[in-house]
Amino acid sequence: MDSQVEEIKQKIDIVSLINEYVALKKSGRNYKAVCPFHSEKTPSFMVSPELGIFKCFGCGKAGDIFAFIKEIEKVEFGEALKILAKKAGIILKEFKPREDQKQIDDLFKMNSIACSFYQKLLNETAGKKALSYLKARGVTAHSIDEFSLGYSERDGNRLLSYLKKEGFNDSLIEKAGLAIYSEDRGEFFDRFRGRIMFPIKDLQGKVVGFTGRILGDGEPKYLNSPDSLIFHKSQILYGLDLAKNFVKKEGFAILVEGNLDLISSWQVGVKNITAPLGTSMAEGQVRFLKKITDSVLISFDADLAGDVAVRRGIELAEKEGLSVKVIKLKYGKDPDECIKKNPLLWKKSVAEATPIYDYYIESAVQKYGKDSGEAKKRIGEEVLPQLAKISDSLMKAHYLQKLASTLGFSEEVVSAALKKYLSKDLRIVEPALQVNSSLLKTNQVELVEKYLLSLILQGEFIPENLKKEFFKDKDLQEIFSLALEFKHENKNFVLKRFPSKIPPELKETFDQLILTEVGEIVEDEIKLKKEVGLCLKRLIELSIRSKLKILSSQIKEAEGKQEVERLEELKNKFRSLSGRLVSLNL
Repeated sequence: MDSQVEEIKQKIDIVSLINEYVALKKSGRNYKAVCPFHSEKTPSFMVSPELGIFKCFGCGKAGDIFAFIKEIEKVEFGEALKILAKKAGIILKEFKPREDQKQIDDLFKMNSIACSFYQKLLNETAGKKALSYLKARGVTAHSIDEFSLGYSERDGNRLLSYLKKEGFNDSLIEKAGLAIYSEDRGEFFDRFRGRIMFPIKDLQGKVVGFTGRILGDGEPKYLNSPDSLIFHKSQILYGLDLAKNFVKKEGFAILVEGNLDLISSWQVGVKNITAPLGTSMAEGQVRFLKKITDSVLISFDADLAGDVAVRRGIELAEKEGLSVKVIKLKYGKDPDECIKKNPLLWKKSVAEATPIYDYYIESAVQKYGKDSGEAKKRIGEEVLPQLAKISDSLMKAHYLQKLASTLGFSEEVVSAALKKYLSKDLRIVEPALQVNSSLLKTNQVELVEKYLLSLILQGEFIPENLKKEFFKDKDLQEIFSLALEFKHENKNFVLKRFPSKIPPELKETFDQLILTEVGEIVEDEIKLKKEVGLCLKRLIELSIRSKLKILSSQIKEAEGKQEVERLEELKNKFRSLSGRLVSLNL
């Protein structure tokens, strides 16, 4: 098995793999991205294609392709092994999973069987009414097949009986969310009955759960699978398994409220689209979406519930650092209605999506009107807290001007209202200016040493006459010493062949050095040498300043004790070191 693990590592490029989940950008010899595992706006997630490793300097998650798949797909090693083996085209030798992994495998198997079972029922006499409904809603036979749509019978426990014949017991079928136990009847029966079935799939295309839409009267109108070992409603989106490549191609995802809205859009060629499993978005779903894109357009139903859901979606998306716009339909209350009227109206609605602050103003006007003083007051109370969050001064001025024009007030009046709001609500703080401080400006010797060694290793450039003693940190000393030894043995230093020389106790430090972002500088020999030189000067400067600080204290002490000879000696040392400091020409 170990040999197959290594074979998979050799065949799968870590950059291509991670790029399926989050957009990577070249940064020197490495790649970087906004971390898919935690919320951040500034990229701190680094990937080394040469060493096949990743690390987030924000949350600390790190490892190889197996660690990445385990974390991103929330699976155990056995399942990660299967996913990667399939990608690599490798047939695995027998792998004995842990007991909980076996249960996970059984849940996936049951859901897959159930999906096929529901599909078969849709095309039988029992599913005739459901099939007619789908066709009446404009769902084509091709889409029914592409989205694996099905039907669950209104009465009985036909799926339960079928799964039991396949070797699964009542308890496991219940854990899969496919059966419910009735206390009154003292037996299990099918959870989904009399419903059109929409399979929910993970990014690998495996069925993890279902949404069932009632056919005819009944409540609830939509019923989702309960959470299980493989399904978490708040962490997955409908249709993203099919849409992910289209989302990447277009550069943004469209969020719609209903599954049929999604399928209607898909059928007219707008395929970068997905849907939450219900009206409101959850944080986990936004993080799930963030694996694919950093930009989203929201189109929920044009009613009060839809407006609330849009605002919730905006709030969550912004929190995760996503760019957000809102789609205002050119016709109808939802995308499906708009598409049925004319697909071009839907496409135009998408193309002319509204920036969120325009949406806040327009939505408030639509809600309250703007003819009365009370209406204008309510609009201000609703919109000003949103405008207060804008960090860019020009953009803020633009929207204050727009709000003033909308309400028929002067800009001074609206600006004064905003200032009054800010003074009352201490939770809203004007953002501070961000300063990009270079590592070369820090007073922390350890940080400069790490940056220097990162440059040396990533740039494959070891300065002549640089000794390991130059590094104060013992781990950095040892890694530099090994690099120096490797260079002497091999005539030059090649990073790709060097990791085998790193002992286990230094691996974490080494990985961090390789994944530290140093940018394009390592690909320009002249710039690299200059930067290394500046690092060396900076470390010498910090060392001199530290010595001068000690000497300054000693001089004061000698003056107090009137130690003439010692005082003169200390002053000479101070002058000598000061001269060295000036000569560095920093």
